[in-house]
Amino acid sequence: SVFVSVTAQCLPTVFGRGIDRLLRNKFPVRQVPSLLQAGYRPSQTLLLPKEIHRLVGALHDRGERDERLFLVYGDMHEVQEIRDCLDTGRAFGEHLKPRSFAEVLIQLLRCLPVPVIPPEIRAACMERHTSSTAVLETISRLPPSHMTVLVYIVSFLKEILKFSDINKLTPETLALVFGGIMMSPEKVTIGKTVVPTAGWSDLRKEQA
Repeated sequence: SVFVSVTAQCLPTVFGRGIDRLLRNKFPVRQVPSLLQAGYRPSQTLLLPKEIHRLVGALHDRGERDERLFLVYGDMHEVQEIRDCLDTGRAFGEHLKPRSFAEVLIQLLRCLPVPVIPPEIRAACMERHTSSTAVLETISRLPPSHMTVLVYIVSFLKEILKFSDINKLTPETLALVFGGIMMSPEKVTIGKTVVPTAGWSDLRKEQA
């Protein structure tokens, strides 16, 4: 028998970290180990994860008018480059396309260990779905950090819809895409259509 020894070093990444953990680091995640060795200790938290702020900022500047944003998969090489920029703090290249930024934002939100709207809040909303007042009251019980992310993302989506005649997006489509990400339900209902979470990515390809 021949045994081959393989060693590797895992690079830190923001993908898979929770919202509260992201808020504790003002610096890019791959700079943190060397900063800790130098004696740095976080003294305060951010109001919004800087990675979400950077992605939304890039989409605001480059992609609000991009046709069918969030419905078309990004270029895998560009997606990896953007992910590396988030982890290292490097500036985004001018060649990167909006749909690749959109893809990374979706990946980042989907990787959260606890969704923006946690399961217990989602379940309470489903139980009280016949009353919009009751649902809003339930949403108000979100942890402050999760509420900030929810309001920030929804506000950005409202801005995108101002250009719906150009980008061909609708409130229903964005609700389907982001509902499946920020709530992680077993299924998402839009109007009379019930779509399993597992199939929402297929819808993106179908509508692209």
